[in-house]
Amino acid sequence: MEGPGFVSRYAYGYSHAEVGKALLAHMEQFGASLLQRKGLLILPCANPAALALAQDIMARYYASPVFDIVPALVSAFREASWGHPDLLTQLPIALVVRDLDLVAVGGAAGAVRLLRGDEQREIFSPVGPGASLRALPVGETFGEAKQTLYAASWRLFVGDAVVAGEREVLERAGGGTLQRAVRRQPGAGASLVARAGRQGRQERPPVAILLASRLRPVPDMPPALKGQPKAREPRVPVRREGLSPIWIALCIAAVALTVSYALRRPNLSRESIANWLKMMFIPASLATPTPGPQGTPTPSYPFKAPTLASPRNGETVLSAEVTLRWNWEGRLAEGAFFEVHVSRAGAPDELTFLTKAKEQTVRLTEAGWYDWAVIVVRMRGEKPEPASPRPVGWQFFWPGNP
Repeated sequence: MEGPGFVSRYAYGYSHAEVGKALLAHMEQFGASLLQRKGLLILPCANPAALALAQDIMARYYASPVFDIVPALVSAFREASWGHPDLLTQLPIALVVRDLDLVAVGGAAGAVRLLRGDEQREIFSPVGPGASLRALPVGETFGEAKQTLYAASWRLFVGDAVVAGEREVLERAGGGTLQRAVRRQPGAGASLVARAGRQGRQERPPVAILLASRLRPVPDMPPALKGQPKAREPRVPVRREGLSPIWIALCIAAVALTVSYALRRPNLSRESIANWLKMMFIPASLATPTPGPQGTPTPSYPFKAPTLASPRNGETVLSAEVTLRWNWEGRLAEGAFFEVHVSRAGAPDELTFLTKAKEQTVRLTEAGWYDWAVIVVRMRGEKPEPASPRPVGWQFFWPGNP
């Protein structure tokens, strides 16, 4: 199926086709304007028993006056969890895609895998090594069985495919099955993953597939006009009428020269006349200057620039404390440091840090886009001097505290 209205560029499907149709029909009642501002909500739901819970979360999300995705989804999960302690079992994960940004919110059993070409990457998995890089805790559900909610975000590109569901189901299905599934229609692919990963379960596990292959961040060009091009009319030269102003200027110059020589009465000779004619009608040669070196020579540095690693360019971070990481080959000599530059996009103020490590944690105070870059410097007294070229900086976005 395709998203309603503006989100029709995305194709997505559920492992249970009838449940997916019911959720799409329920979403369309909120109107195109609200869907455009709050994004397309996808709730992997596999059985009709969980459909009412999914519709409840969907209604609370779109009715919320908060337009930040993570706080609105966390609030919807909390309110829907009253009287439903198994909420995160029925609905382990929720996805919202808005423009090019994908946000996932769910429990510890949920998982989201991004497939780009032949590569696969876990972008939401709260368990295992490096879990803090794939999901951050953002709250708890209500009720007696309080379960932690996690959130993660990613930026999509043309050709990306996203598979969401239970972590154990995706692991049992395997990477080969996921590759085959995303080459099919989203609904058929989600059913394939659910069958491969259910492993004896009676109920069908919840799985959803999102395809961004129809994504168009640049508007389409208007269609070309049909038919033969209009022939151009031949240009008819216009004949100038009257006396040319060149002749008038020459006559005035001749009269002026005659009057000048009549007043001065020079000694006219054949040589002086020849020199005079040469001066009047043959332009003097101008010496052509030899061009010098063009441009400013590029300064040479003893070290290469560090390679930025995370957060990636255009990524959305969900915590006010962000750890910037980079890669660099070699060892820093004594008196050499990494100099980290962080600033809000467009702001003149800039934070600078000196460190020997290949990471630096900064605390953000205002929501918005941030620029960051890293160079190698050497201390000359108390003043650092650049010892590597400054690479092109990256940007990341922090939506602020929920």
